[in-house]
Amino acid sequence: MLRLQDVLNWTYEDLKDFVNDPTSSVENDQYDFKLTYELDSKQLRKCFSAFANSKGGFVFFGIDNNRNILGVERNDEITTQLNRSLNNVNLHPPLRKWPLLKCIETPRTKKCIYIYYVYSSLFIDKPHVADQRIYVREYGEAKPITSGIDLRRVFFQHQFCPENIDQLQYEIKKIKEYEYRSTEIDVIYFRYMGQHLEYLRQETIERGDRTGGIEDLLLQYNNIKSLIDEINTERSKKYSSLEVPPLSTSSDINKKYTQLSAVADGFIASFRKVHSL
Repeated sequence: MLRLQDVLNWTYEDLKDFVNDPTSSVENDQYDFKLTYELDSKQLRKCFSAFANSKGGFVFFGIDNNRNILGVERNDEITTQLNRSLNNVNLHPPLRKWPLLKCIETPRTKKCIYIYYVYSSLFIDKPHVADQRIYVREYGEAKPITSGIDLRRVFFQHQFCPENIDQLQYEIKKIKEYEYRSTEIDVIYFRYMGQHLEYLRQETIERGDRTGGIEDLLLQYNNIKSLIDEINTERSKKYSSLEVPPLSTSSDINKKYTQLSAVADGFIASFRKVHSL
């Protein structure tokens, strides 16, 4: 299994070892090889949206389907060019997070292997519709959703994805800056995260393992949820009949913001530890 942190530290030799590893399949649900980034825009949207609609994954530009490391010409504008092909009227909603992880130079030809990571999108953003089709990553390729049953299976019965803790951390940063949007955190993150933690707790009990770390997470989770409910209640009192947010927040709400920020930081650290992230 490819780990994000490992890829960030790769050299050319590490890339070569990965490509030549006989234990890994040609392509799987976690990565995709592309000979070039100068592809038909539809193909790019299909590839990237499938990863975003699924569990995320790596896109390698400069490696063909036979695992030959050929490289592409260095291009300092590659991300800008890709963004023009991806995030336009043909892909909705747009992809939020697909950073360039690494540019590895080939030793002989001095060409480059560009490695992007497409994060699994938040529940609020799924599914991404690319050229009027919804793609997911299955069996090593981007496959279209063809039935309502598949649509429900993939998007409406999802467990919380632990890797999305990065997105929660992003939202917590906005809380610290008093740019709080309760609906995203309340509906999207915490409802699914609570289900995930309860499921994890039950699974741990059935294995006969200790649940101490998970019990602590559930306690912190409930503290966060209570603070969010209190903030929502206080804020609702401050809105006018036109539902316009107040120009300033009260000292009571500011105190709860501070408490929420501190509790959430501790929760994120504990969550990462329990899930080995």
